[in-house]
Amino acid sequence: MAETGSILERIRAEYESLPKSHKKIADFIVTRFQDVIFFSISEFAAALGTSEAGIFRFAQYFGFSGYPELKRELIRYYKEQLVPESKIRSAMGEYKLSESLYADMVEQEIGYLRLSAKAVDKATFDRSVERIVGARTVYAYGTGSNESLAHYFCYRMNRFRIATAKITETGKELCERLLRIGKEDFVVLYAFTKPSRDLAVLLSHLKARGAPSLLVTNTRIPPMMKDTDLALVAERGPFGTFQSPLVPMAITNALIVGVAERLGEGAIEALQEISELRRRYYDEELAGIEAQP
Repeated sequence: MAETGSILERIRAEYESLPKSHKKIADFIVTRFQDVIFFSISEFAAALGTSEAGIFRFAQYFGFSGYPELKRELIRYYKEQLVPESKIRSAMGEYKLSESLYADMVEQEIGYLRLSAKAVDKATFDRSVERIVGARTVYAYGTGSNESLAHYFCYRMNRFRIATAKITETGKELCERLLRIGKEDFVVLYAFTKPSRDLAVLLSHLKARGAPSLLVTNTRIPPMMKDTDLALVAERGPFGTFQSPLVPMAITNALIVGVAERLGEGAIEALQEISELRRRYYDEELAGIEAQP
């Protein structure tokens, strides 16, 4: 049986004394923790490019009988860290002694943006832009805190005369939004960390309808990836920490600019039309107010 205490805390505490082969496994667990819990030992070994025996020895080093017991401990920790209070408590502890909380958080976010710049595949990004431009309707799915990302995406796409619709419903209400989605449409999904029941239902329906989709996420786990056509990975920091929407927002902004470039003058004309409508209906009203004695 393993010792008490978080497995990730123990890995970090003992990292410098680990053999080189163990450090490779430790690096993978710490940086892609939410992926590891879905791996069998053979899948984990393949992802690492190491042997199953090496993973077994790593588990034993930390007091586990083998990989299954290590995995159970990782799953237990995963469940604990899903609760919001754990994430904000982690942030409070991390910045407790900070002389400048804002400056430190900005530097951290810059680091995640740099990681994301390397993680986002250019070919996938370009295909995503093409899908958006060519779709009959572009749907954006986001629930909870991700609803703001879906709203922002639709707001900007609508300005280019691209037909959009938000999907923010959950449970049985989600079914109401699925009726009109077909293979001529494209769905952008914002979902992070944990594959929810609603996300699974939506992806299953899209696959059955032949409707293509793009998943903006922070993980590469099979349950999140297996039914989506395209995926852009937003590196947002270690699992269980307080994570901001800055990186997925940056990816969204890049998609917006990519669509504008793809549309060319069509995008400029659409924005010019918005400006003309504003002048016609609101500038005249303001002029009237200014003319009043």
